[in-house]
This record gives sequence, structure tokens and C-alpha cells, in this order.
Amino acid sequence: MHEVVSTAPLDVNGQHDAHAAGEDDADDFNENVVIRWSRRILPLSPAYDADRLTTRLEGRRVFTPLLIVMVAIGTTDLIFALDSIPAIFGLTQEPYLVFTANVFALMGLRQLYFLLGGLLDRLTYLSVGRGQFLAAGEVSLRQRPAGSG
Repeated sequence: MHEVVSTAPLDVNGQHDAHAAGEDDADDFNENVVIRWSRRILPLSPAYDADRLTTRLEGRRVFTPLLIVMVAIGTTDLIFALDSIPAIFGLTQEPYLVFTANVFALMGLRQLYFLLGGLLDRLTYLSVGRGQFLAAGEVSLRQRPAGSG
């Protein structure tokens, strides 16, 4: 029973990704909680000011939308790092290795944003492949004997 509960998110995401190949993701977009909170709390200018994080608007110092972009990237990095912890613990029980793997993942993810930004339109079968990968991981986890690891 434990395997079914723990692999249910993989099943749902795998099926969704496999069936959503080629669909437009614009309808699925939602700002995360930190971004909504930042927009509500921080004084923001309506436009960018070159590469500055702050600017002056009507005599007040306000943040530019570039800060929101940096907050979005930072929270995404953090979510990926937290999401990978169970996967790393599946490989090792050594907390030091889990910590260092997450630190290196956080350092490397930022460089991948620029690479993937230009490639995303060319990766037409990414959703199908990701769905198949998640389904294979789910099958593998369900076949593992209870208590092994």
C-alpha cells in the first residue's frame, strides 16, 4: 500500500505529461505564492530600468520587475532542490552526500535556464519522454520489496 501512495504523484504526472504533448502550456501558468506575495508587498515599478533592481519613480525608490524574475528563479531552484532530496536518499543514506548534491544542483541549475530557454521550442517530445520516464520510475518503485533501500 505504501508503494501505491508514494508513487501516485509519479503516475499522475507521467500520464499528464504523456497526454499533453504538443499542447500549449499558457493555460497552465500560475504564479507561485512567493511571487504573488512579492508583487503585493514590494513597491514595484511597471517597467524595467535597464539592468537595475531598483529605480526612482516619482521620488520614491521602487523595485523593478527584474527583482521578481530573480525571486522566481530562486524559488524554482529551491523547489527543485527540495524535490530531489527523496531521490538522492533513494541512492544513499549518507546525509552529507544529500546535502552536497543539493548544493551543486542549486549552483548548476541557474546556468541551465539560459540553455533551455533557447532549446525549449525544439524539444517537441520532451513531455512524452518525461511522462515515460516518470512511469518507468513508478514501475521500478512498485517492484522494489518493502523496506529495502
